Amino acid sequence: MAGRVRFRFGDSEVEVEGDPKFIVKYLNKFFERVGGGALLRDVPVFYGGGKVDLPSQIAKEAKGKKAPSPAEFYLAKKPESGTETLVVFAKYLEDFRSQPEFKLTDINKIAKEAKTKDIHSQYLTYAVKQGLVRPVGKGHYGLTLSGESAVAAMPTKAPLRLRKRATSGKTRSFAS
Repeated sequence: MAGRVRFRFGDSEVEVEGDPKFIVKYLNKFFERVGGGALLRDVPVFYGGGKVDLPSQIAKEAKGKKAPSPAEFYLAKKPESGTETLVVFAKYLEDFRSQPEFKLTDINKIAKEAKTKDIHSQYLTYAVKQGLVRPVGKGHYGLTLSGESAVAAMPTKAPLRLRKRATSGKTRSFAS
């Protein structure tokens, strides 16, 4: 019984087609390369018996990891322009909300969640002209490979953490 599995882990993606042993072998190689080997450890695979389906097991394991909020993703990527911000939010929708196609209203909802200003429609026009975003249908857009590469090329920076002010141990008295 031949099968086909397509799986994305971070920025890496693999598609394997063949018998179950072949699929498991190459998924193991894939996860070893991208550092996700723990996902396939101790996973029993029974295709004929219907006990555990490997793709659903992998998806269940991946769901256990907490996705960053839109604000955390935005702060980590630090986009410098409105077009870059639009592409970052489109990548967030694709990776963490499973929404590969979007409208400008979807991007603005994510921008509102990240507590940034709305993305003007002109930035969408610029992104299409630069080849970062492609029109999919009337009012719907999708991220191109160039757009994904642009987000991947942005340095991933850890979000800023607020530090507590150091106190000298002295207390002030305001009594007269």
